[in-house]
Amino acid sequence: MVLREGLVLVLAGLTIGFTGALGAPYRDRLAARRSGPLDPSVLGVVTVVLAVASMLACMTPARRATRVDPVVALRQQ
Repeated sequence: MVLREGLVLVLAGLTIGFTGALGAPYRDRLAARRSGPLDPSVLGVVTVVLAVASMLACMTPARRATRVDPVVALRQQ
C-alpha cells in the first residue's frame, strides 16, 4: 500500500514533467545544442533514472511498514 501510493505520485510527476518537456523546446532552444530538447533517448533516460530513484525512495518506508506487527500498530492508536 505504501509503495503503491508513492508510485502513484511518481507516475503523476513523471507525466507532468514529460508534458512540460514537450513544451520546453521553444523556451530552451539554446540550452541543448548537441541533442534536441525532444530527443527520445534523452527523455527516455531521464524518465527511467527518475522512476528508479523514486521507486528506491518509496521502498524504504514500504519495507519498514512490512516489519510492523499489525496488532501492535493497532494497539498504539
